[in-house]
Amino acid sequence: MPSISRVSCQSVDWEPLTEPKRVPVTVRKPCERPVGKGAFRGFVQIWSSGVFATESTFQQATRDDRNVTPIAPSKLNPDELREAIERLPPLPQSTTQIISVLSDPLFEISELIRVVSLDPGLTGNLLRLANSAESSVARPACSVGEAIVRLGSGTVLALSLAVRCRPPAQIDLTPFGLTVEEYWMHCVASVAAADELNSRRIARFGAGFGAAAVLHDFGKQILAEYLTSEHLIQMSAYHRLHPGRSHIDAERFVLGVDHAHIGATVASVWKLSDDIVRSIRNHHSVSNWDDDIGNGIIIANQVAHDLLSSNHGPLADDSELVADAMMALGVEEKTYISTVDGASKRFGQLIELFGL
Repeated sequence: MPSISRVSCQSVDWEPLTEPKRVPVTVRKPCERPVGKGAFRGFVQIWSSGVFATESTFQQATRDDRNVTPIAPSKLNPDELREAIERLPPLPQSTTQIISVLSDPLFEISELIRVVSLDPGLTGNLLRLANSAESSVARPACSVGEAIVRLGSGTVLALSLAVRCRPPAQIDLTPFGLTVEEYWMHCVASVAAADELNSRRIARFGAGFGAAAVLHDFGKQILAEYLTSEHLIQMSAYHRLHPGRSHIDAERFVLGVDHAHIGATVASVWKLSDDIVRSIRNHHSVSNWDDDIGNGIIIANQVAHDLLSSNHGPLADDSELVADAMMALGVEEKTYISTVDGASKRFGQLIELFGL
């Protein structure tokens, strides 16, 4: 088997595959599907044959197709991608300081207040959000400290990162089926979903939950700068030859890497916490039942889709993944539906703060 080339950027590795490898398929009967934990049954797909492949859909999709001419992918140059990530403008100083403070699990709230207070724009946004209709209590928040206590440190980090993560107007995201506005709306809706999930005490998601939500698709911005017309033709051909496969499968096959791994590399370069890096990298991968923030981002991504799409229901690409994440966190159908409703209200409050 040909060797796999590895590119390392800080602590995150990604592996452009030069040739697909075959993985044994495990057969499970439909009755073995663990649906007894209250999963949203609308998400659960049980095939009549009872066959579930344990290999990734990317590995399935790259098997030889006897009826069509195989695509010869033009994989992106890993060195160029690594250099592009390293050339990214640094985060604002206040954001870097917030990351540094939150990296200590025993951080002092007074230190976070001090850092935030030095950024007038972030201070104003936090106070406006803290005093919004959904967040406010009888007495309005009059200080940074009151706003942070009311909203949580995760919201502070997400708002701070948003300044750097919003895509420039001239970037072309149409290869991912998105306009710039649609991309950013999805990111903001994901933050709203993360906030709603966090408020329900479903799990201990940690301070990085909102940051992972706003950053989870950032890799698309990096990849968009390097896609050529040849790549687009190949990705279109991939979807034509492999109907039902996802956009991320096409990315992996044609480009040799996907936006999730690129986004995780960026998060690592920016020295975000390991749980943020991991949840970004795995938001289109097999769910880990012990990874609360990872499962939370998978669900938040689906909630954001439901908020912004007229076609409510599971993402065709990730239906089984979302079902597994919901079961892992014990999210029942009624809880999911009410989470969508709650996130919709939060989204309305975040639109202006995130520049929409």
